[in-house]
Amino acid sequence: MTDRYLETMFTKDVLKAQQEAYGRSQAPGGVPDGAAHRDALGPDEAEFIGARDSFYLGTVSSDG
Repeated sequence: MTDRYLETMFTKDVLKAQQEAYGRSQAPGGVPDGAAHRDALGPDEAEFIGARDSFYLGTVSSDG
């Protein structure tokens, strides 16, 4: 589940800040086309969410 999270969090601004601060940036690795399953919930996540009476998820980045 981390691939999509990393794609969201490693914006151009983040990569630029890494370059300026550390002399290099570390973009997340790419995922081949058609790999929609990459963010599928596993049995542990599905069980956890199923046991909740509410669930909140929020994400924000400089790209919106």
